Amino acid sequence: MAYSPSSQPQSTQPPERVIVVTAVDANGQSAIGADVTMFINGKLGGELVMGDRPATFEISDPGANVILNAKFAGQFLSAVLGQEVHAHRFQFNTLAPQGFVAATPVARCPDATTGAPCIVCEVSGTRVRICV
Repeated sequence: MAYSPSSQPQSTQPPERVIVVTAVDANGQSAIGADVTMFINGKLGGELVMGDRPATFEISDPGANVILNAKFAGQFLSAVLGQEVHAHRFQFNTLAPQGFVAATPVARCPDATTGAPCIVCEVSGTRVRICV
């Protein structure tokens, strides 16, 4: 094949893995204020507080083992995501207590650095971008 100056070089790095996370309460409404923690290959990868829309974890290692834990209104849920999984919905069977005021959506790295709407973390050589 002939070289063409307009040809784009092919990347040798595998594509990032994007995981879209949603959380809903017992009424099917957004579980605003739910805390979601992600572990990558057994290490804390980051955390977030859910708002009224989906959140994303973008992981530079598409083959990483991912576990998500979520807490909302006293209920704890966990999910082990296979490498082919790119979305997860937490379905809580509880409602926020009356008068509950949710925290502002925020993303947090393992080193406690926070950001919104997005933050980039480094976890044992794996880059993680968290967006709320």
